[in-house]
Amino acid sequence: VTRSQRNMQALLGEWIMTKGDLVRISDSGRRQLDYPPKGFGCILRVVSSSKSSGDIVYVLWYDTALTKPINTRWLTKI
Repeated sequence: VTRSQRNMQALLGEWIMTKGDLVRISDSGRRQLDYPPKGFGCILRVVSSSKSSGDIVYVLWYDTALTKPINTRWLTKI
């Protein structure tokens, strides 16, 4: 693995969300979504993957103890 490949993996790691990642709603998500979850949550399952619309993931939100699906475009890794 070359240095440029390691750099690319590090950059992609910031955007690619996988099972077990700790996330919160992004600032744009807070502005765009009606009643966005507060606090942070953990990704339990990645449902779909498409380059144009992002992934749909199930997140366990710790403040409500509910699991809800959400598009990764509205999430930020913590």
